[in-house]
Amino acid sequence: MPKIIKDLQSRIVKTAIRIFQEEGFSAIDIRRIAKESQIAVGTLYNYFPNKKALLYEVFQNLWAESIKKLDRLIEESEASEALFTDYAVALHHEMLQKKGIGKHLFRMELIESNEDDIAMKPLFTHTLNQEIQQEQMKKVILKSYGLTEERLTTKNLNRLTKTAILLLMIGGTSDQEYSQFLCDLFGSYIRECKTLSPSN
Repeated sequence: MPKIIKDLQSRIVKTAIRIFQEEGFSAIDIRRIAKESQIAVGTLYNYFPNKKALLYEVFQNLWAESIKKLDRLIEESEASEALFTDYAVALHHEMLQKKGIGKHLFRMELIESNEDDIAMKPLFTHTLNQEIQQEQMKKVILKSYGLTEERLTTKNLNRLTKTAILLLMIGGTSDQEYSQFLCDLFGSYIRECKTLSPSN
């Protein structure tokens, strides 16, 4: 059984994150990470069986860091429509800092998966991480527009949440004007949805 060194996995991940943040996705190389972690390549493979597994751990660490920052923004902000705009700008800032690692991993999984794999199981970038982001977006929408989940039907809230994420992702910019446009757009839609609420 391979010898497991205490805290070595964390050191490997931190090294990979540093290289990624300084030089980007293409600079992540197993041999280089092993060398800069001061271990043999074979030792690294005791912790991560392949490059994708290591990249996934890097992605998870960076994503968790972003979620914490954005959660803090939601908690510390007043309940007003300005929160939606501030969140949109902050989310794009986090995405820019992560340099598209999620997209790279998604492409890797598509390339490495056959049609049966894709049909039988959801890709990781569309499972747990997506659910976490959707829950966070729900909190933003509810707090920004002074709502409770009872004020909108579950169907309308879920549709609104997914649409908000999609528009923020494809916007490709942290521009304040675009974020304000989305804020106004959703504000208008929500005011209409309120009239369709079962409580009305």
